Amino acid sequence: MITASQIRAARALLDWSQLELVQVARLTPAALSRLESGQTQGRGLTLQRLENALIQAGIEFLEGEGVRFRQQSVSIQQLRGADAVTQMQDDIYITMLRQPNREMYLNGLDERRFLADSANNLNRQRDRLQTARVHQKILLQEFDRFFVMPPEVATYRWIAPDLFGRVPNIVYGHKVAILFWGPPLEIIVMESRALAETFAKQFAALWRLAKPVPFTPKEIREICADNAKLRAAAPNKK
Repeated sequence: MITASQIRAARALLDWSQLELVQVARLTPAALSRLESGQTQGRGLTLQRLENALIQAGIEFLEGEGVRFRQQSVSIQQLRGADAVTQMQDDIYITMLRQPNREMYLNGLDERRFLADSANNLNRQRDRLQTARVHQKILLQEFDRFFVMPPEVATYRWIAPDLFGRVPNIVYGHKVAILFWGPPLEIIVMESRALAETFAKQFAALWRLAKPVPFTPKEIREICADNAKLRAAAPNKK
């Protein structure tokens, strides 16, 4: 099990506050504070959650008291099943906390389908991205006004149907997530600086061709609220 000094060192490497770590590890601030101050050694489950969260953020624990960023050039992760979207959302949040430029790019999404698969966690993701000052640029097909993120978190643009991506992809940090709705749902997350930069450049070219949606921030918030009501009134997805 990891030690309190390794937890503090890992947080320092990531430049995370205690609050940011407990949000990822899903613990209480008091539990982490007692552990780091030496008031308690922590239970096995608490330490395991902290270790998993830090490893997911890219930390590698060494023998003794050492920590470092994990050394790797390319990695591929497959997410499947009912929790795939939730796992991806958690990875987006963790990854973006480490970025000096907290901007991410979404292309080819049908927000109706995305909301249907992640409605339970949508508000949580929106709130923590806003707290972390992460902003999303989102390309939707022309005239699609099914917005789910307010202007504080996202900027929407419309792209012509012939340029709209058929396979949804999200660029965040040095990662690219490719979504295959299926069924079954499958998400491929690839971590590669070169790949992410390539996708980001392609997105930037499309973004320049796209048109800003013709709504004020107030109107977008109202549309988001209306869409949330429609989803809430719909039958639960099985």
